[in-house]
Amino acid sequence: MRAIAENYPNALIRPQGKSEITLNNDTLFSDEDTNSFCYFYQKASLAAENRNWDKVVSLWTTSLSENKKTSNASELLPFIQGLAHKNQYEDSFKLSLKILDNSKKYEPLVCEFWKELSLDDSLDKELIYGFIENKLSCDY
Repeated sequence: MRAIAENYPNALIRPQGKSEITLNNDTLFSDEDTNSFCYFYQKASLAAENRNWDKVVSLWTTSLSENKKTSNASELLPFIQGLAHKNQYEDSFKLSLKILDNSKKYEPLVCEFWKELSLDDSLDKELIYGFIENKLSCDY
């Protein structure tokens, strides 16, 4: 799946790219359902891809205020990333632990995600390593 995503034409997913024109002009596509967590996740994923961390955090805040809930733990990942990038580490750590409270089966996902985030030089590696070491049971 990662290989397919790497070869996907990015011009189709840009915020104001060809997809926007297609969506607006083609009656095949309906209006977005803004009443689900999926809407917030999709918008946050795109914002994270564009490194728009303010937008990611804003979407997270709005989803909380509207009491939106996810049924898929992976949908929380862009929000965890956005919170970390806005120096809201405690909130991002709490959200990560919330995933694990739902099911320990997600621990490899959370561990790999934080391991990947630890490679980002704009983030606080010391805080991230401390979280991984003290709060997660990662196998590395």
